[in-house]
Amino acid sequence: MAQVYGKPFAKVYNQLWGTFAQKVAKPIMKFYQQQEISKTNKNVLDICCGTGQLALEFLKENYYVLGVDLSPYMLFYALKNNKEFIKKGLAEFRAANASDFSLETKFGLAISSYDAINHLEGTPLIKNCFQCVYNSVVRKGYFVFDLNTRLGLERWNSININESKKFLLIIKGVFDRENNRAITRASGFIKEEDSNLYSPFEEVVYNYAYDMSEIRKLLKSTGWRNIYFAGINNLNIKIKNPEEEERVFIIAQK
Repeated sequence: MAQVYGKPFAKVYNQLWGTFAQKVAKPIMKFYQQQEISKTNKNVLDICCGTGQLALEFLKENYYVLGVDLSPYMLFYALKNNKEFIKKGLAEFRAANASDFSLETKFGLAISSYDAINHLEGTPLIKNCFQCVYNSVVRKGYFVFDLNTRLGLERWNSININESKKFLLIIKGVFDRENNRAITRASGFIKEEDSNLYSPFEEVVYNYAYDMSEIRKLLKSTGWRNIYFAGINNLNIKIKNPEEEERVFIIAQK
């Protein structure tokens, strides 16, 4: 089942969590610029693009970016955050399911960040996603995405409170061993536009745990090759034991 995030959550996400995209965009871009395919293809596909902050970092460096996301509310902010590049014809954002899409443009690089792939429930959806991305990438192109490992998700048992003049956010995380998933409940109050009133909201987010060996097999079964795991500090250095990390980046080539 695909997760579609609501309007209040998208607003909070846009304000709070864009820094992750900014952090990972540069090393991913650096990695791609080292590849031969980058010389002939500057098209980037951003799967589960969210509010478009990662896309913005690539757009600033003269890439063309197409972002897809299932949530119209996340796309609202993606369009807003990248409007100057959209006007120039350098960016486009579409509503699409990560496990069921088809695109005309062919990309040298496909990215999915901030554990978006963890949100897909079950290996059939994961495999479908990998196939859709494979069909959208040119020969010798790359797919770079990150995942929370089982170890990382098991450590989500926590409560965090974030407060500002615009919102009060309470995040409760727990790992559900029976269903092999982490559950995050984000709730609180958010300030209405042009008003001093605050509205309550609640969003439940699921992150499913997958064995990294299983992810590798699913990539291979959909045609990907040269698959390996890495850390964000250097995507060229392979991690031998990805299950010992809390988050890993997966690199695959068509």
